[in-house]
Amino acid sequence: MKIIERLADSLHCIGQADRPASTEGGLPANAPQDFRYLLSLNGNGGYTSDGFHHFFGTSGPVRHNLVKWNSVDLWKALFGLMDDWFVFAEDIFGTQFTLTFAETAKSLSF
Repeated sequence: MKIIERLADSLHCIGQADRPASTEGGLPANAPQDFRYLLSLNGNGGYTSDGFHHFFGTSGPVRHNLVKWNSVDLWKALFGLMDDWFVFAEDIFGTQFTLTFAETAKSLSF
């Protein structure tokens, strides 16, 4: 089993676990295939078993939804982040884990 499959299986789901994941509409066109695969396995996101990491999903309220959370008008502009930073997860301290259009994983602490 791949590490991505183990991660998807281990997440405590948010919302309806049986809702099909949509990886279209709002994801960066060059989102890595492994990330798209993770969303296809668990599109609703979730929390790791220790509750330390939160992976955003493709549906649900703003605080859990990839597309809504990444809206520049919501909060990113206040911190100087624009559309080229795509947040996919966070930890309990508020560290935002991002992908950039250069497909480089980065992390920011606020």
